[in-house]
Amino acid sequence: MWLLVIEHHIYAMKKLTIATLICCSALAAGAKQPETGYRGFIDADYALFKHNAPGFEHQHAHHAGISTTHGYQIIPQLFVGAGIGIEKNTYTSNFYFPVFADVRTDLQFGCFTPYADMRLGWTLASDGGFLWQPTVGYRFNWGRTFAINLGVGCYLQCVKYSYYDSDNWDWQNPGYNHGDIIVSHGVETGLVVRLGIEF
Repeated sequence: MWLLVIEHHIYAMKKLTIATLICCSALAAGAKQPETGYRGFIDADYALFKHNAPGFEHQHAHHAGISTTHGYQIIPQLFVGAGIGIEKNTYTSNFYFPVFADVRTDLQFGCFTPYADMRLGWTLASDGGFLWQPTVGYRFNWGRTFAINLGVGCYLQCVKYSYYDSDNWDWQNPGYNHGDIIVSHGVETGLVVRLGIEF
């Protein structure tokens, strides 16, 4: 009885070892850095951040959107390009259109192919502003021209807040006088997760 159990565990360990070796071999075979020339990306983003608007400091919001980036792979370790995207704030239901420059480096350590990139740009919206999104991640290679990227990073967005001055609110007739509109500026920071393909 015990011999059968031991043989079963040995057989399972052999299968696991073989599967691991096959996966490592596949990764090693596909671990190639990008070739020089044109390079494009399509990404889906999901960001979680905290509102810094007066009166909403403890409210969390989400941005979900897609973006596309196109540029030139100068050397296997350096990509420079530009892109545009569309995002929706799930808290306010507002849409944003980020336009950005993108600098990316792809590294290779044996079969391990991490990357790091940084987006700098501006969000086109009535309350938009400067944006900065550095990310790090892993590139799953399917040859030199196609891959899947999975990354995580920081989300930093400068925004403009517009709200009514409650000190001048007409409490007897709130529908008549909302008070003066105050405009202030702030920075929203959070976490972004990005999944995309490159071609």
